[in-house]
Amino acid sequence: MGHERLGTLPKTKPWRAIATALAEGARDAENTRAVIRSTLQQARGRFLSLASEEPALTAVRFLAGLSRGASTTNTTSREWDSIEITRELRRALSVAESNPEHIELLYRAFSRGLVRWARHNSSGQQALFGRQSTDLWNAAAGGGGFSELAQYAFSSLTELYVNYFLDRTASQSLGNVDDSEAFRLRVALQAEDAARNAFETAKIAQSFAAGWFHKYCQGDGPTNQNVRAFLKKALSKINEELRREQGPV
Repeated sequence: MGHERLGTLPKTKPWRAIATALAEGARDAENTRAVIRSTLQQARGRFLSLASEEPALTAVRFLAGLSRGASTTNTTSREWDSIEITRELRRALSVAESNPEHIELLYRAFSRGLVRWARHNSSGQQALFGRQSTDLWNAAAGGGGFSELAQYAFSSLTELYVNYFLDRTASQSLGNVDDSEAFRLRVALQAEDAARNAFETAKIAQSFAAGWFHKYCQGDGPTNQNVRAFLKKALSKINEELRREQGPV
């Protein structure tokens, strides 16, 4: 567990194919392709800098704490409450010293990942918000639970930052309001493929998360150095995947 070997990741539609689809029909297709290249470049740079920032460390430590708590305490009488858990995440991030926008983006990414994870693992109709079955705590426990939580969290992080830089770069680079609006419409049409691609990309983090959890999250839990090493490895691997996809589009 935690040592799955990954070669080229299977994707329904790679980032480059999504970029090509976005460029189709654009009045300035080459400029649109340049926007995509710039977007992936900025996202890669942001991921590398995140590895040393306290809010990102706090968010990963929070995920590990959920799985540790589910592993070491009696959760049979405790209901999974997505709203309360995301509130706890916001409280944890609120004490971190960083750019407020960076904290907000991390909160949105990790809380979205947690909600999506709960929805995926719940068989009931209240999976998105509200109180859930205690089975969700069992699903979150241990290395297996942490590796799933990590994939959903880093998937949402990848998706959010790509969309963030895509929108910002398009606003700066595309010539006028009409071109920008047309581009955003094409982005919306590709949203499902982009989300699926981000989820597949995040399998890189899942592949070693369980092993890391079993090694470092027992006893007193991971040290700051342990968490920093995990985060750096996860973001470096995602960054490398985006670099591979960044080639000519």
